[in-house]
Amino acid sequence: MPDISTGYEPAARAAERRALFDLRRLALAGGGTVGPPGPAGPTGPQGPSVADGDKGEITVSGSGATWTIDPAVVTNAKLAGMAGLTIKGNPSGGASIPIDMTVTQTKTLLALTKSDVGLGNVDNTSDVNKPVSTAQAAANALKVDKTTTLTTTAPLTGGGDLSANRTLAVNTFGTAAAGVVPASGGGTVNFLRADGTWVAPATPGNVTDGDKGEITVTSGVWTIDNDVVTNPKLANMPALTIKGNNSAGAADPFDLTPLQVSAMLTGYVPKIFVVTTVGGSTSYVVNHAFNTRNVLVNVYRTAAPYDTIECDVERTDVNNVTLRFSTAPIANEYICVVMG
Repeated sequence: MPDISTGYEPAARAAERRALFDLRRLALAGGGTVGPPGPAGPTGPQGPSVADGDKGEITVSGSGATWTIDPAVVTNAKLAGMAGLTIKGNPSGGASIPIDMTVTQTKTLLALTKSDVGLGNVDNTSDVNKPVSTAQAAANALKVDKTTTLTTTAPLTGGGDLSANRTLAVNTFGTAAAGVVPASGGGTVNFLRADGTWVAPATPGNVTDGDKGEITVTSGVWTIDNDVVTNPKLANMPALTIKGNNSAGAADPFDLTPLQVSAMLTGYVPKIFVVTTVGGSTSYVVNHAFNTRNVLVNVYRTAAPYDTIECDVERTDVNNVTLRFSTAPIANEYICVVMG
């Protein structure tokens, strides 16, 4: 108020009145109430109160005394920055505020085992003590022991046990002994006689052209018909083999071993490991189809002493590794195991 004696209001009091007016105006604009001014404190006169209610991300209650952050409003951007390579968590034994845990603390908290990451069948076994795969064991079982003896009968000669190289010879065919058939000299109508000579028959025979059931005769040429060769008509296959063609181009079928079939089907082997034979070139690409470069590669010899082979291993892409050798190994000399 103005001083009665002078008619003027002191500047300090006028400033106080203006400040109080501004505070009341702000409170009214925000929906609050304005009470009488409180006693002056260390920082000035008491300000207006804030009305209770949700203010956006803050809820005010208790007549403006309690301000609470709303649920689900604290985004990543509002959190304080975290140290590099950390994860928020509580590694203590009881309830506690979260901390920024290191990778080591996180591993300890998770207590992962090899089974948790799909490696339950993996053991920390040295190379010299690693067992062979089921396919390799099956292939080893097919090997002939060196004590086996080759016994020959006519027309073969030679033989002996397999502790050393053995030579087999064939007698010459003749009237006295079976043996190597002499060269025919060409042609399609000559026949071998008992004296070891080839001669044409006196007449072309009495077989007429036409389909004879499973054979069709055309101008003296006998041809096996299509779709008539059943399994019983096939020659016996070696034990534990599959007919197929594992070459790069068209060819007659082979009796393939399990290892050769596994090598053909590497793209379909379930993840964890892939086994394939290696050889024939100074570089060899193994397709594991694990979609990652995080793979372990081991190359070892397919025969005794089954030692590990040192070679350059390139993780060409996420689905292939390339093996490079200073000297090309022979075909199927090594086995490559890729573990994902």
